[in-house]
Amino acid sequence: MSSHDLEPRPPSPLVEKIDSALAVLIIVGIAGGSFWLVSGLTSSYMVLFS
Repeated sequence: MSSHDLEPRPPSPLVEKIDSALAVLIIVGIAGGSFWLVSGLTSSYMVLFS
């Protein structure tokens, strides 16, 4: 048995780029989703109370 596969390998620049891109996409998705949720609730409230 060789423990070569269990050794932690240094992350390649490509993996770091993918991780940062995923983080940006997640942040943008959460911000955009919450914005659309708030705007939808606001418009529905304005329709209810108008």
